Amino acid sequence: MLVLPVEHIASAADLTEADAALLGRLFQVAADVAREAGVAESGYRIVANTGRDGGRRSTICTSTCLGGRPFTWPPG
Repeated sequence: MLVLPVEHIASAADLTEADAALLGRLFQVAADVAREAGVAESGYRIVANTGRDGGRRSTICTSTCLGGRPFTWPPG
């Protein structure tokens, strides 16, 4: 599930202390989405790709909420 902030932020690398409330809200919405999808209790992963080598493909800062299966570490 993709979680997008209402306010435009080009990249997670551009976040500042002034964006703390927005980032907190982004995580809160991701948690709500995980609960609605039924994966909150078993666990989920929130991903924010930053930069080309980090896998970023869009021109806005997004977070992806992944769940419904076990994940391993390290990813990728």
